[in-house]
Amino acid sequence: MSGFNPFFEVGGLTDEDLTKKIQEVNKKLMQARRAGANPGIISRLLQCIDMCNEQLVINAARKQQEEADKKGKNDFDDSLSIG
Repeated sequence: MSGFNPFFEVGGLTDEDLTKKIQEVNKKLMQARRAGANPGIISRLLQCIDMCNEQLVINAARKQQEEADKKGKNDFDDSLSIG
């Protein structure tokens, strides 16, 4: 098992990598809970999982925006339709 990296960075990871990272951190979290680890360690592991989940949401929004741009549809254009 690899050591825990306190400098947890998820910005450049793909959805697949993020999912693997969530699974990996979840395993470490379960081990820490079983071992009666310091609450600070458990809190940090939960933060890492939250960071991965937030990055998944950001990736999904980015993909959705890219698809809208490809279709030429931009919800934030300069025109205003009053109906």
